[in-house]
Amino acid sequence: MVRNERGGHTRRIDTVDGTAIYRDERHETYYARIPFDQRDPVLTVLLSLVARTTDRDRLELAPLTDVVDPDALERFVAHWADSGTDDEPVARLSFTYEGCDVTISASGEIVVSPVDGVSPPE
Repeated sequence: MVRNERGGHTRRIDTVDGTAIYRDERHETYYARIPFDQRDPVLTVLLSLVARTTDRDRLELAPLTDVVDPDALERFVAHWADSGTDDEPVARLSFTYEGCDVTISASGEIVVSPVDGVSPPE
């Protein structure tokens, strides 16, 4: 079990591109924390978390470009490497995608949870 930024405890369930994937049963949330020196897999991990949350294959998801500019997301992620610290999140990026709330923190934490009362697109 790992304690996440939301104060919940998570159970490791899988690994994607070397990044551990956790499930917080209490919050019905999937979680990953990408190590400071391994920021490259953020898009792959993000899509994997959304796919798990919606119980769908990554290839069935709508294009991420429908809700966020992947280039801007990559620039945000690249800034992590330049910030020089992995201790305190200084910035968060949040958006809704495929019926999920997605939050990416400057600490490398990605949290994906279903939007209350919203079903993901079929």
